[in-house]
Amino acid sequence: MKEKIVEIFESVQRIPYKCRAENPLDTNLRLPYANCNQKKIILRELLNSFEFETRDIDVIFDWADLPIPVDILRTLKMSGTLQKHHLLEALVGEKYIKIDSTWNPELESKDFPVTHHWDGISDTLQVTKGKIKFYDPQVHNIILPYFSEERLLFAKEFNKWLEW
Repeated sequence: MKEKIVEIFESVQRIPYKCRAENPLDTNLRLPYANCNQKKIILRELLNSFEFETRDIDVIFDWADLPIPVDILRTLKMSGTLQKHHLLEALVGEKYIKIDSTWNPELESKDFPVTHHWDGISDTLQVTKGKIKFYDPQVHNIILPYFSEERLLFAKEFNKWLEW
């Protein structure tokens, strides 16, 4: 089963990341791009189809802990750079491991923490190497400052910067 979980992870990880992606969910892995929540849902459905037990987990991270140009980060004047992020935990053997397929391999060239050669039994790299706080979204409803126009501008500029 270790090989299967790695295969599933890598197939979802290969979908290019796009902030605030607005495409419909599709588990056939032919999406042109996906955001973290879409990737989490696809990963969960695929893992569950192979009888892996999964649970959603969220994290608070800081966009400023990633190598994003300062002028893009400055678009978040009122919202701030803290962000909710979505990933999964999967039961592997006797323990739950954190699996985050958000950053596609191409983002390594921009110094994002991209998981390579994952062993399938330990946590993958997380969204950032900076300070992060995990929480159960079914227990905690964390609300961060959110100004839609700012977040949309950030997403537009961030996605433009990521274009490969």
